[in-house]
Amino acid sequence: MLSAWSVLAGRELHGENILVIGAGMVGLETADFLASKGKKVVVVEALDQIALAVTPTLRAMLLARLEAEQIRIITGVVLEHWGRDAALVRRKDGAELRLEAIDNVVIAVGSKPDRLSEGLHDKDIVWKRIGDSERPRDLLACISEAAEVAMAL
Repeated sequence: MLSAWSVLAGRELHGENILVIGAGMVGLETADFLASKGKKVVVVEALDQIALAVTPTLRAMLLARLEAEQIRIITGVVLEHWGRDAALVRRKDGAELRLEAIDNVVIAVGSKPDRLSEGLHDKDIVWKRIGDSERPRDLLACISEAAEVAMAL
């Protein structure tokens, strides 16, 4: 079991059949990345919808890629158990669904801000917290915020 960030950073993921937990931007892009490497991917999401925080244009392109790669997406479920080649997920109504032949699991839920700037508080340095150090979000939001700060200098 690995985090999506570890997978995207190049850490080796064993197995061919991968379960990705979380269908936000990071989970779906990780699923896309894994499928491009020849992995068979299933994505599960606790919410009833996927990619809620993704811009409409990017969302449409990403969903088209996932469909073309035959990535299965199951919404409204949570992972109950994973082991010995299968995973068990539970629907909101309590019904269980067994996903066979799962070799590995990638976790793509929740992120914390990267607070690398914390050591600057007691220095005589002018700085502004932006991007993921403020709160996790997509790249376009981070670039936009950085541009605003740069123009204000």
